[in-house]
Amino acid sequence: MTKQLLAALLPIAMFVLQPAAIVKAQEDTLLKPTEVLYLSLKAMEDNPGAGRLETVSRFFERIDTNELGPAEEFARAEVSFVNLRPGESLYQFESFMDGNDFRARIAWQKSMQIQFRGYRRPELVEEMLVEYRERFQPDPTDVWDAWLQVANFASKYRDEGQHDKVVDIILEEIDRLPRNAPYRSFRLPVTFFGSFAAEGKADQALTLIREIRAEMQTQMQALKRENPNGLTLFVPVQHSAGTYYRMEDGLEGTALRPGYPSQSLRVRQYMRLISELGVYR
Repeated sequence: MTKQLLAALLPIAMFVLQPAAIVKAQEDTLLKPTEVLYLSLKAMEDNPGAGRLETVSRFFERIDTNELGPAEEFARAEVSFVNLRPGESLYQFESFMDGNDFRARIAWQKSMQIQFRGYRRPELVEEMLVEYRERFQPDPTDVWDAWLQVANFASKYRDEGQHDKVVDIILEEIDRLPRNAPYRSFRLPVTFFGSFAAEGKADQALTLIREIRAEMQTQMQALKRENPNGLTLFVPVQHSAGTYYRMEDGLEGTALRPGYPSQSLRVRQYMRLISELGVYR
């Protein structure tokens, strides 16, 4: 990930590359959660071979938790997530789960991941996933959506030799999604192609992969024709996401800095998906 991509992780409503945060990092002062999050991400980028806790814990120890507004509280939850503190992170994300906005979406997604990976509670996550889908319809500004949890369950079923369940959960997920954005779930037939083959459905998977790839290519080319200079494109996530953070995937799902050529956000998502689907052209 380049430093420019890392900068794009930072919400426009909270900071524009935060030079002040870098200065404060050199001082013995308390830091806002957004500053801790920024400095933690930057440290992880600058020290890719170092252990995570070794890299970020020094910032966590200086976090200021007094009189935090919603954006800072949400950043605090992300900081706990980065610092591998599942209990604290889960508790903090749960305070956002009653809503229906973007922070609530991400809080649900992160909470399910903590429960599945951190606490090994697939039965609970199965119930949560049903409720998540009832609460949140697919949104082109959030290409992650339920992808991670579907992938978690598909991996579990594959490891258990239940390839029929792998196929069923993937087809259910893809049928649920409109073909209006490069959703990450569209790559699942590639990731779990072996399960489709084990069920005698390799041809079905290939047809699905090729159909989706062709549609994504068409959408990406249309996007480029409509916005050849890459500067005037309205990317919905800029206004919908506001101050939520998507640390895991660079540009994807994050708000952009003012003036950044926003076309690259969506095009990068399309290009990545098209490339991964191209394995079975």
